[in-house]
Amino acid sequence: MISKKTWKAIDYILKNCPSAVFGGSIALTAVGLLNREVGDIDLFFQEGDSLTRNGFLKGEPTMNPNIGSDTITDVNGKQIQRTSVEVHGIKTCCFKIPFEQWQYSEILFNGRRMKIQNVNYAIAAKFAWQERNEKHKEDIEQIKRLIESVTKKDWL
Repeated sequence: MISKKTWKAIDYILKNCPSAVFGGSIALTAVGLLNREVGDIDLFFQEGDSLTRNGFLKGEPTMNPNIGSDTITDVNGKQIQRTSVEVHGIKTCCFKIPFEQWQYSEILFNGRRMKIQNVNYAIAAKFAWQERNEKHKEDIEQIKRLIESVTKKDWL
């Protein structure tokens, strides 16, 4: 489930930065693996991509001027850059990933054409971070229950 406020932020991103790939909970919700309120936006860009040149950081009033940048360890143990900003009041994290992880699908989701991260990466990230974040643990359990229910139906 995605709130009107979050859709407003997504629409802003789609308009100004069509190269953005939506990941995490939005990607999992788009393919029907999650059914809960999405609280933030995870975006993926290729390493070396400039968030200013690609249109994401236009400095418009919809963006929180407090931009944070740090380096985190991904699920493969590699360092990647993360930039955090608020878009229309929604926490948005931009991750710059290596080309070999640059996998996405273009889908129509709620009337919007958007790129979503390979959901295998989204699930792997939730697995990797579930001990640090209760929300990720709950998401993994929901995905497991869904897969088990589908599998049982197929075998009956």
